[in-house]
This record gives sequence, structure tokens and C-alpha cells, in this order.
Amino acid sequence: MFTAGELPIHECRKAILEGVLNEGRVLLSAPTGSGKSTRVPQFLADALDQDRIVYVTQPRRVAARSLARRVAHETGTALGDYVGYEMRFDRRVSERSRIIYLTEGVLLNKLLSTEGLAEAGAVMLDEFHERTVQADLCLALIKRLQEQERPDLKLVVSSATLNREPLLAYLPNCSVVESDGRIHPVRIEHTANMDATSAPIWDRVCKQFSRVMAKQPLGDFLIFLPGAYEIRRTIEALQRLPAAKGLRILPLHGELSSEAQDDALMTKSERKVVVATNLAETSLTIDGVRIVIDTGLAKKAGFDPRRGVNTLMTEKVSRASANQRSGRAGRTAEGVCVRMWSQSDHEKRAAEETPEIHRVDLSETLLSLMAFGFNPWKFPWFDAPMEENITKAQQLLMDLGAIHENSRLITSLGKQLAAIPSHPRHARVLFEARKNKCPRTVSLAIALTQTRSILLSLKVEDLDELVGSDELRSDFIPAIRAWELAAERNFDLSFCREWGIHAGRAKEVGRISNQILRGIPTEREGPENWTPEGLVRSLLAGYPEQVAKRTRDGSSIYALASGGHGELRKGSETKGVELLVATEVEEIANRGKARLMLGWTAEIREEWLEETFTDRFLDKEETVFDPKSRSVTCRRTRQFDQLSFGQQSSGEPDPAIAAKLMAKEISEGRLVLKKWNASVERWIERVNFTARHCPETEIAVLDEKNRITILEQICLGAVSYRQIKNKEVLTEVESWLSIEQKEALEILAPEEYPLPNRRKPVRIRYEANEATLSARIQELYDLKEAPAIAGGKHVVRIEALAPNGRPVQVTRDMQSFWRDSYPDIRKQLAGRYPKHEWR
Repeated sequence: MFTAGELPIHECRKAILEGVLNEGRVLLSAPTGSGKSTRVPQFLADALDQDRIVYVTQPRRVAARSLARRVAHETGTALGDYVGYEMRFDRRVSERSRIIYLTEGVLLNKLLSTEGLAEAGAVMLDEFHERTVQADLCLALIKRLQEQERPDLKLVVSSATLNREPLLAYLPNCSVVESDGRIHPVRIEHTANMDATSAPIWDRVCKQFSRVMAKQPLGDFLIFLPGAYEIRRTIEALQRLPAAKGLRILPLHGELSSEAQDDALMTKSERKVVVATNLAETSLTIDGVRIVIDTGLAKKAGFDPRRGVNTLMTEKVSRASANQRSGRAGRTAEGVCVRMWSQSDHEKRAAEETPEIHRVDLSETLLSLMAFGFNPWKFPWFDAPMEENITKAQQLLMDLGAIHENSRLITSLGKQLAAIPSHPRHARVLFEARKNKCPRTVSLAIALTQTRSILLSLKVEDLDELVGSDELRSDFIPAIRAWELAAERNFDLSFCREWGIHAGRAKEVGRISNQILRGIPTEREGPENWTPEGLVRSLLAGYPEQVAKRTRDGSSIYALASGGHGELRKGSETKGVELLVATEVEEIANRGKARLMLGWTAEIREEWLEETFTDRFLDKEETVFDPKSRSVTCRRTRQFDQLSFGQQSSGEPDPAIAAKLMAKEISEGRLVLKKWNASVERWIERVNFTARHCPETEIAVLDEKNRITILEQICLGAVSYRQIKNKEVLTEVESWLSIEQKEALEILAPEEYPLPNRRKPVRIRYEANEATLSARIQELYDLKEAPAIAGGKHVVRIEALAPNGRPVQVTRDMQSFWRDSYPDIRKQLAGRYPKHEWR
């Protein structure tokens, strides 16, 4: 079955099919608007056996659903008949389906199943440039299938911006096909953002919108913004513009319902403005769009393997993403793309996005692979993740009990968690929730974290009705109880408004919760008789390293079990709680600085920790320096990872350990020995000078390490700062040398030197490898040679000073000084200082 109406990709039909049928693998680079995502699957379905399915992957659900609907329309069939789609919790296919659009995660599950892809004739990995983890895994598993059980399986890897070199290296015997040009040209305009740091992004978008609207009387707008919040503010600002009067202004982002997303894609008679995230960057055809306004920004999720935290930062998009976005303007007519950044900024941007496998948490990926017998360390990755990312993911799986700590093999619990279609944390929480008889409530708690808060504003008296005064403090409990109230009244708008509940978000939470529940068996329908303790114990099981303990009374800063500190989000219900678990630990940027914020928290009890994670508690005896008492103490603690519980004194500290700890405090500047003064430092400089210039003395340099050794000697026998702060120091320092070495020091590096015209000897200043004698010119009269020290190996540097004490000459050759330099110095200074002797 094939459709009429040719697109640029039709010129490549023969080359694509020859590559597929002869080589089995094709890399297809086809610009936006060429028909790649809609027509190539039809080429494949026509050319392959009629009983085989063509699977086409998409990175996003809305794209899979939209493309399936479009191709069904093109082929004149009902959606779900010849053409269908399949994604998690949403499926429109039948036994007659030959082309199935599906999300990458669904295809990955099919590849990992025992059947493999027995029903498939070809797979098209579309929009591969986005380089999601699932797409990378699908590519690796399809390659393995082709090389083993399914040499007849065909593969097309496609994108508008394809980096072919690494793919060709990974996929030998692969055909390359390129399609030329878009259907319609797109004019690119760069606008320098002079007010980027002062004006809000929505105001800057409105400025560009008004300018372009005056010049472009035809065509719909597509505006790219980084997130849902910016989209909402931009829509509000656009609705106030006279230039936007009469236009349909629609949002398009991942937090919307599928109906709202589809509404933004539908063609209607009115001119429209679609304000979208990068959801609209690829695959989607929004008919009628001829103007794109691109802020050049996107919210990018990532993972820091050193700290184990998710990051969500607004960042600049790559040049490849910018090209994808501009392509939206040329799909149905000639268009224009306004880039709200300069040409020079564009040239400095990354060529393409960093592959997801290098920036996200890999624990779910590893658990899926291990559940099906793959070793992550030996898996044939297309682009192998960094070793530290795999190690961090494995550590989380060990924390959750999914893999054995020593063998790193999957546990029976791990296999059960892998069967739950959720992130391993959520899977562990849901597994525990079944034991605590509250899976529905826990799924609701998880759903609440997946969208914006359903609570707009709660009065104190309303909050008191939702949470008992003696109940656990938790961000979840009032939100869950508010949702239950709204659900009982079928999310009635007037009731929700009265209680400060966002009815639309509450409905969405219910939908997400139901999706989560589809992945686990539940005992019965209807409400649960859940308890706050059962809920929080279940949540705790999935977040052991995000247990947090308050650092001090009145503080919102908490020490994390994994190390480091986080700050409680403003308005949290757990403010003032001593011990809690945070289900969100997010790094955010604030005024150029990164902070860890703890969100969706719940109060916990220490005994719950011990019952849930018995093996992670250690009884630890340690000797520490207490900064409050400024003394060394011995204490016994119960340790949960990096958190300490139940500290008790346990006797007197070992003198050597106490001395080492006190010395460390002194060396790092937190304690000061009052008699470690300039005289001590001058003596040390003389020692170091002699050690470097006279190695025959066998004097060791007093470097930082040896200084600490002396400090430990000074501190030996003391356990508090009070015992050492006024202690004599020089005698202890001088004990560094033997009697013979001390005598040699006085000869080789004398502290002072007599001058002919000075009553008292002048001090020699030792610094690093240099020795300097500073004196006024009048005191240097009759000094014919600079003194030689260190057994004649080093001539002292003479610093001649004017009567005001300022240096006028530095020399080691006094004869040359008196003969050549002194006459000029005398001429310059004698008139200014007539009372001084000038020979």
C-alpha cells in the first residue's frame, strides 16, 4: 500500500530499498520535511514480506502517536489497522498492522524479551541524532540479532543530522543514503540579545513576535522555550499583545495531557501560535507553521556520577538542534526562523548534543540488561558509557538490594524489580509498598513527583484538616489527602478552587498513578486503608543514600548519608524535622552558584533505618578533634553511611593519635600556638638554607611534613588546646638538630653579621635559597667585601638602603658598588639628606 503526493525522499526510494535488500543496513540522512519519517516505513512495508511488521521508533510519545495518525490518513486506513502505534500504557495496533510507530523503550523491551523480534521484517531507528540511551541499546541489540539469530532483519538508522563516521565504524557493510534539501527554503535571522540579562525571556520573545508579525501576514508561529514555566509566562504575555489578537495560542510540552498535545498539532482555520519545548524539535509536523522563533535554550537532564544527583539546567542547544528547530518552518511552505542569539554565538555552540548515555543515570539500563543475562562491562555498546557512570549505577543497585555486593550478579529481588516497568528506585518503593499494603497510595506519591504541585495555596485550617498534629511530617501526606478529597468529588472545579487544589494537575496525577499501577499486581480495587508510616517506610526503601540529618537546631541544611549537604526546599512540611528522607535531590544554579535542594521529603525514624538497612549500620569507635571544646575525645557512634547516630564517650584518647589530630588543627590554621613566633620561623629558615647549601651536615629540610612531625612532638601528652596554646616552642623546634648540627648551623648560617660602622650586628635574612643583609649606606662604609657563608659556598646579598630605609641597590660585589654605583647614589641623596655622612 502506498500513497500519492511525492516528497523529496521519493528520489531516494530505490537507493534505500537496494541498501536494505542487499546489505540489510542503511544509514539515511534526510533533512526535515523530506518525508523520511512517514514515507520510508511505507517503502519498507511494500518491499518486505506481507506477514512482517515494520517497526519505527520515536524518542517521544507524541511524535509516535502523531506520525501513526498521519500515515494512517495517507494510506486511507483507520488508525490501529494497517498503521498503529505502541507505547507504554497506550496501544493502537491489530493483527493487520504492518507499520507500527513505537517509543524506543517499548522496542527495547521487545528486543530483551525471549521472542526477540520474530514478527519484524525491518526496524527504523528514527531521529537517531537525539542519542537516547534506549536508542543506543536498541542499535546494539539489533546488530547482535542480525549477526546471530536474525541475519534477515533489516535496519534503517535515520535522522536529519546524522554523524555517520561512528555509525559506519560500528555497522560494517552498511549503505549510506542522503536526501537533498527541504521542500521549502527557510530564511535564518540572527538577532543579538542585547537585553538578555535584564529582560525576562517572555518579554524578549514578545518583542520578536511583534516585529515578525508585522512582516509576515501569513503562516502559523512555532516558538521554542526551555520549559513549561517559561511557556506559561510567554503565553500570558502574548495574550496581552495587540499583535496577537485573534490568534489561537497553544502550549506544547511533556506535562500536558495527550489530548492537549494533539490539540496543538491539529490544523484549524484560525492562525495559531504554538509555544513549545524541544518536544516539537523533531518528527512532529505542525501544519501551517512558517515562522519559528527560537530562544536557543532547553532544559537538559543530566547525572553527576561523583555525587549521584540529578541535574536540571537551562542550557544552550547545539547547532544540530538549532537546525532541527529551524526546519519546522519549511515543512509546508517557505518560512523564516528567528534565532534569538548572534551568529558568533551560534558558531561557538556545540556541533551536536552530548549523547544521553554520558549524562544520565544508568541504573535502570543496567538492571534491564542484567535481568536478561548481559554483563554491562562486556556489553557491545555503540558508545560505551564512562566507567564511573556504570560504577555509580551499580552502587545504587547494590544499595537497593538488586545486585550482590561481591559478585555483582543480579539478586532474586533485582529480577523482581526489573519486572516492574519503573526506575529501580520506584520499583523498590513499589515492591516495599506491596508488603506495607499501600501500593495505590505509593503510586500516587510517585505520580505527585512527576508533575507540578497540585496544591496552589492551602489555608492553615485546611492543612490542619489534612494532617493530624501528631502525624509524621511529610510533603506527601497533605498532597495525597488533598488529591483523595478532589477524587471523591470527581475533581469538581468549585470544590478544588475552594481548597486551593489544581484540578487539572490532580487529574493528571491520577492518570500517571494508574499507569504506574499497571506494572504491578494489586490485591483489590478501591481506596486503601493506608498509614503514614507504611507510606514513608516504602519510600525510604528506594532512597537509602538520600537519608538526611539536620546539621543543627533551626537550620534548613541537612547532611546526606551519601556525603555532602543539601538545603530543604522553601515551604517544605518537614521544616524542623531531625531526620528525613528526600526523594528528590536536585542541583540548581542560583546566581552563578550550584546548590543541592532537597524536595518531596518525609520524616523518618532511626529505628526504621535499622530495620530496613540492617547491614548498612556500623558501630564505630573513633578519636576526633571536637571544635566546640577544642579538645580530642574518644567516642563510639552508630554509623549509617556518612551519618552518625548515638554518640557516646568511650575513654581517654591514645596520646599519639591525640597529638596527630592537634597538630593537624594547628597546621591548617584552626589553632594557633602563641609562642610559634617570628624567631621560630627565622630559625627554621636558617636550617632549611643550611640543609640545601651544605648537604654534608645531613640536616633535613623542615618542609610541611617535618613541621607537622615537630608539631606532633609539641602536642604529645596534651588532649586540649588549653594545654598547648602557651607552650614553649623554640626548644622543641631546635631539638630537630643534633648538638653537632646546631654548632655547624651557627657557623654556616650565622644569625647576625657585624658591620664596621654599626654598633650592633645586623641580622641576616634567610629566604628559600637566599641570604640577604640589609643596612643603610652609612653603616656599610668600610665594608669592602660581602660576607661569604655556608663554608664559603654562598655570598650574602647586600641590600643598600637610603637614610629613609628604602632599598637603592642590591649587590654581592661591594668593590664594584663603591666604585661604580655609589658616586651616583651619593649625588642623588646627599642633597636630600644633608645631615647624614656622605664620604
